[in-house]
Amino acid sequence: MEAANKSGIILDLACGTGRATIPLAEAGHSLIEVDIHSPMLQEAQKKAEALKLSVKWVEQDCTKLDLKVKSDFIYIVGNSFHHFLTNDEQHSFLHCVYTYLNDGGTFIVGIRFPSIEELTSTEAEEYWKSYQDSDTGFMTDVYRQLL
Repeated sequence: MEAANKSGIILDLACGTGRATIPLAEAGHSLIEVDIHSPMLQEAQKKAEALKLSVKWVEQDCTKLDLKVKSDFIYIVGNSFHHFLTNDEQHSFLHCVYTYLNDGGTFIVGIRFPSIEELTSTEAEEYWKSYQDSDTGFMTDVYRQLL
């Protein structure tokens, strides 16, 4: 996993309920999680608190970030990038990433092609399966959003 090679603060943008956050925090990484949706952040906080994990939660629009840190590793996963619907929103988001990413840092975008039902669902996600990538050997956990 890319994070294993990074030190310092990791920025998880549009973090949602913390699906990617929790394993990184459990592995000892320092994280700042950013999302515009308060209920999503509250759910993520509950998960982290139940595991006694220390994570900084920031409620902000990822197209207008105002953070006091820069990072060597920034990511956005799931279908989050798809919620930036216009070219202007996408440009503003990517400009923020550029602003807060250290020179030589890594930015990872997880992109997929969800259905409109997935994008508009507010239900919880559930574990679906795990598989080992035949090229890298990495184990991947797959979650699906309940409709």
